[in-house]
Amino acid sequence: MKKLVSCIAIALCAAVLAGYGDKSSSSGSTSSKSAPAVDPKSPEAVAVKFAEATLVKADMAAAKKLVTKKAQSLFEALEAAMKEEGEDTKKAAEKSGVKISVKKDKDAVKIDGDKATVVIVLSAKDEETGKEESAEEPVKLVKEDGEWKVEMEF
Repeated sequence: MKKLVSCIAIALCAAVLAGYGDKSSSSGSTSSKSAPAVDPKSPEAVAVKFAEATLVKADMAAAKKLVTKKAQSLFEALEAAMKEEGEDTKKAAEKSGVKISVKKDKDAVKIDGDKATVVIVLSAKDEETGKEESAEEPVKLVKEDGEWKVEMEF
């Protein structure tokens, strides 16, 4: 469970730096069954790719490509830090079955011109209890050079 917590802590740390940090429990609002195809360049797809890169794959280089230019310096620092922790993070995510999805709710994706907010759901099995736990996290995105990027304010 400690490694799972460290995985989630990375994402939540990023969220706190971005000014969100509103963690709340999910009430079974996600499903792993087939969902309609999502445009790979949509805010939803970018938010999920970002969470997978940071939480599941510990791939800060991939995550860095998904953030705004302003936030890229933060990811350069995280890249160096994750070289040491990366394998442990990947193993912990694999062991606990971390799943990332967009919240299944009509208000989970809000797009307003060149700004968007996507609520993602992080779920994983607690190693100690075996229970599925989940947390919702809003991800803010902006269009930069015509592409959706994760916005981080720090």
